[in-house]
Amino acid sequence: MSKQIINFTIIGFTIITLLIISGISLSFLDLSHNTTNIEASVSFTPPIEPVRNRIEINIPSRKLFLIHGDLIIKEYEVGVGKSKEFMTPLGEFKVQVKDSKPGWESPSGNKKIAPGAANPLGTRWIGFYKSKNNLVYGVHGTNEPNSVGKFVSHGCIRMKIADAEELFDQVEIGTPIKIRYDRIEVKRKHNNLALTIYPDPYGLKALDPVSVYKQIRAEYPTATIYKAKIQEVLNKKAISNLTLNTGFFES
Repeated sequence: MSKQIINFTIIGFTIITLLIISGISLSFLDLSHNTTNIEASVSFTPPIEPVRNRIEINIPSRKLFLIHGDLIIKEYEVGVGKSKEFMTPLGEFKVQVKDSKPGWESPSGNKKIAPGAANPLGTRWIGFYKSKNNLVYGVHGTNEPNSVGKFVSHGCIRMKIADAEELFDQVEIGTPIKIRYDRIEVKRKHNNLALTIYPDPYGLKALDPVSVYKQIRAEYPTATIYKAKIQEVLNKKAISNLTLNTGFFES
């Protein structure tokens, strides 16, 4: 609740009619017969904003998370931009367009496909960004379900048809979308600590044992961490969702 002081003057009135409005209380001071200065203290409770769903996407893991408050409602596998040249944009965005019957146009603009089973966008389009070069990015279905879970697109987020339709009904215009680039995932599994290292498709985040150790230690300060295991993971030349136990918790 907050308060605001309002000062105003009434001239030539000795009788004041006070209308009581729900949620607002007024207190009056310093009345005289002719010119009256009134100080009103107004108390009100601002409306509570409803909790909205939001989306987070991690490029290296190729995962999309539908989140409500602090709760992950569902996790989806997605296809993302295939290289640094065709990056999925990183940062914070909002849903700008929703289309239940999207048409498709090739990046060169020389080919168009009407809505339907052969459409590369599937049956749903959730647009969230338009670049300075007029490139449009969105979350959408695909007529190539085997491409989901890979670095394969020109920058858009691909989902399986059923997943895109389900997500479409859970978001609205203005729904926040955060796209991040986290290569490290650490989870506690019973008394063990599992470290997953994801690929670096855009060459944006090289990893070293010290930085990885510090991140694990920050998240799990009481765990015993095997530094040699971290080095073993990083020594792998081809990293693709590699998970290894790198520590444990005392029982």
